[in-house]
Amino acid sequence: MRLRARELVQLDAKQEALQRIDSWVPEPPQPSDAGRLLQAARLLEELKFFPAAEEKFTAFDKLTSGKTLVLAGFQARQGRINEAFQLVADRATNDNVKSISGAAMFVMSQLPAKVTDVQFQQAENWVQLAMAQDPADLSLTLNWSSTLELLGKTQLAEKILSDALNANLTRQQRGAVLNNLAYLRAVHGATDIDTQRLVDEAEKLVGPHPMIMDSRAMIHLAQSQCSLAVDQLKEALSFGDESGIYHFHLALAYQCTSDRSAVFQALEDAERMEFSVPKLSVYEQQRYRELQSWLTR
Repeated sequence: MRLRARELVQLDAKQEALQRIDSWVPEPPQPSDAGRLLQAARLLEELKFFPAAEEKFTAFDKLTSGKTLVLAGFQARQGRINEAFQLVADRATNDNVKSISGAAMFVMSQLPAKVTDVQFQQAENWVQLAMAQDPADLSLTLNWSSTLELLGKTQLAEKILSDALNANLTRQQRGAVLNNLAYLRAVHGATDIDTQRLVDEAEKLVGPHPMIMDSRAMIHLAQSQCSLAVDQLKEALSFGDESGIYHFHLALAYQCTSDRSAVFQALEDAERMEFSVPKLSVYEQQRYRELQSWLTR
C-alpha cells in the first residue's frame, strides 16, 4: 500500500492515492483495526494529505479512548503548539507523567520560540515529577536538557547535565552526558580546555560517533579553527544526516573560511533533508539568521 500510494502521488494521481489509503481501513474501524488506522494516518501525513491525516489520527484517538498522544504529536508537527500542549495537559495524571513529559518535550521542540512561560512551567513540573518517580532514567535528563537548550535556557541545561555526571552511569551513559555538555558549551562559543576535555573523554568512553565529531567541530569553530571544523563535519556526514543539522553546521564552518559557494551548497544539502529552522534552538536560529544576512552582503 505504501509504495503504491507513493507511486500514485508521484504520477499526480493524488485522488486515487487518497481513495486507496481510505479503502485500506474498514469503515467504521473496529478496535482490531487500530494499527492499520494509525499506519494510514502516518502515510497520509508523509504524503502531505494533512486534512485526511488529521481525520485518521482523530479517529485513532477515539478508537483507543485517548490512551495515546499521537494526535498531539501530529498537531505539534503541524505547528499547532497551543492545541497540542492543551491535549497533553488534558491527558496528564500522576500515573502517566513519564509519557506526558516526553510528549510535552516533543511538542515544545517543534516550535521552541512559540513556547509560553506557562507551558514551560507546566512541562518542568511534569519532568521533575517523572524524574522523582524514576531517578535512574537518564533519557529523561538528556531529553530535558536538550529541550532546555532549544528554549534558550542554557545555564539550566548545563547544570542538569553537570549534576547528572555525579550519578552512577554506564560508560555509554557517561559518554552521552559528557558529549552533550561539551556540545552545549561549544555551540555557545566556549573555547576553554575543559570543554575540549569533555569531548575527549566522551570519545574514549564510546568511541568515534558523529555526534562527538559534531561537538568537536563546534569547539574548533568557536576557536576559529575553520578547516578543522570542516574536516570534522565531513567525517560526521559520512555517517549520514537525516535532520540536516550537520549540513547546517558545515555551512557555519564554511562561513568561517569565507567560502560563500560552499555555504550555499551546504545549506542546499541541509534543506534536502528534514532540516527545519523553527526546530533549531533559539540561539541557533539567531546564527541561521546571521548566516543568511552574511550571504546577502
